[in-house]
Amino acid sequence: TITLQAPDRPLLRLRSVSVAPWSWWPKPIAGCFLNSGAPKWDCEFSFGRGASRSMSTHEIVAQALGLQRAPISVRLAEIAAQPDPDLDLGLRLHEENLAAQRAADLASLDEALRGARDNGGDLRTAELVTQPALYADRAPAILDAMRRGFAERTFGRTQKYGDLLAALPDDAFKPLAPALLDLLNAQSELPRDALSSPLIRRLGALGVEALPTLRRLAASPAVGYRHDVIVALCKIGAPALDDAEKIADVLAATRRDKSVRGAAFRALLRLGRPDLLARDPKLQALYAKPPYKRWAATITPASAPAVCDHELH
Repeated sequence: TITLQAPDRPLLRLRSVSVAPWSWWPKPIAGCFLNSGAPKWDCEFSFGRGASRSMSTHEIVAQALGLQRAPISVRLAEIAAQPDPDLDLGLRLHEENLAAQRAADLASLDEALRGARDNGGDLRTAELVTQPALYADRAPAILDAMRRGFAERTFGRTQKYGDLLAALPDDAFKPLAPALLDLLNAQSELPRDALSSPLIRRLGALGVEALPTLRRLAASPAVGYRHDVIVALCKIGAPALDDAEKIADVLAATRRDKSVRGAAFRALLRLGRPDLLARDPKLQALYAKPPYKRWAATITPASAPAVCDHELH
């Protein structure tokens, strides 16, 4: 979905779809494939499809605006003849568009919090999470809506509510923590797509109180010791020491997923079990490369939880 907003113009939403048609000659596909992020085997049976067909973003916007294609030989002269752009005007229009987008997203959130039902397709959070002050006063209502989402199994929404909660500052997030953990622990199952990665990582900042919830996620076949769970356990530190052996197993089993490998490596250092890094001889050549050498030289159990985040290293 693409949203266009200009001053004194109605909001325009453009939606596109990607299509991969069945092949003319049936091609059955059956087998199991290693999911190195879980890690587990994913099995499927389906029929082969042709190449995916879709329109690019600029094609969709150009078509909606009635623009025609023009070769560079034509446009270059036209562009050169234009006056220098008004950068201040462009910046002002950009800020106005962002403000309009945030207002529309906030209205969409309020509608969802009032109980409108769908699976989250019309609830946009990408811009809101950059400005949590806009919705911080709605945090208790967001948690209540997340509870409804679990009851109704609308996991598209529970993920987005989790994104919103994860972006809150500490003074808004921590008062909700006990109720949030109670909500998660009350679920008979936690499907893979029910929680967002930012929320799982944020649980690590709650410390030992979140450890039972994280271990339940790690023990779930649908989730397991994936990247965000390992990062959260790393942030908890010493109380999560009993998870070090399983994290080492994930590290040894992970060959292709660099994010999981890096998270597991840093977690073992912060949990105080660097000895487990020597368990798999095949990985020693990898550990001799940066940034692994830097992590090994600097991360200890006394390091700040921030070292667990891949984005910071």
